[in-house]
Amino acid sequence: MAAIHFLYFGIFVLIIIGIYKLIMYAIKKLESSNNVPIDAINGIKTILRILFFIIVIFVFFKVLGVEAEYLIPISSISGVIIGFASSEVMSQIVSGIYIITTQPFDVHDLVNIDGLEGIVVEIGFNCVIIQKFDGSLVKMPNKKILDSKIKNYTLKMTEELKNRQKYLPKKDQLEIVSIKEAREDLIDFEKATAVLGNLSDFIFEDEVTRYIFDIQVDLSIDAYEALAKLEKVSEKYSEIFNYTPKFFIVNLGRRATFGCRIYCTNPRTIMDYYNNILEDVVYTLYTEEGVK
Repeated sequence: MAAIHFLYFGIFVLIIIGIYKLIMYAIKKLESSNNVPIDAINGIKTILRILFFIIVIFVFFKVLGVEAEYLIPISSISGVIIGFASSEVMSQIVSGIYIITTQPFDVHDLVNIDGLEGIVVEIGFNCVIIQKFDGSLVKMPNKKILDSKIKNYTLKMTEELKNRQKYLPKKDQLEIVSIKEAREDLIDFEKATAVLGNLSDFIFEDEVTRYIFDIQVDLSIDAYEALAKLEKVSEKYSEIFNYTPKFFIVNLGRRATFGCRIYCTNPRTIMDYYNNILEDVVYTLYTEEGVK
């Protein structure tokens, strides 16, 4: 009798495997159509694998003659496992939808998320892929991103204009929807320029990346003399970034700290030349030849 039960169990397993293969084949077809996000598909695959595994284990215990009362804890644990897996997947997907809709950053933006700096390569329903300055790719779970401090160096000029004029008197505010509209009317253009202040040079750009980093210099070098030397570095990179980088003094403690503010319409240019700037700063300050 037991042999027959195990035979039935073997047939059942073969049927389950067949059904599993068919479902996975359908999911693979769905995946190749690019209509469903890859992260959502991976989540569905994970839940299905757990579900089919639990079904097989449950039936196996039944074949062994385990009483139903002993199977209740197993089914409860199974429910918890499936619930946990699905909740984690859904949590990541919901977080991804929130990021996409609220847009704290877009693809190609230069960002800093909890100290991780780089360019956003992809925003998925499960994670965000960021390319660091060294070229490596990092996947950050969406749920973790929502709990992190986010700094977006890439400014959208329309949003910047709207945000800055919120604090102006009603009569000085512009009745425009985008930065493009401000360029089309002389009065709005003049007002928009005044509202943008230090960003007025970028009124003809849809977006601009403003990146600031610090450099520490040994006190053997006079801080103001060093600042004068660094102007040569600024001149060298003005053509590369189309805007002249600005060096300024941050702190004059035990070691002089300089800040460098770079404006550029393409954040990848900043990433590409970041190490070159550091090398030129060192070369300029610590060699007699000056900037290379």
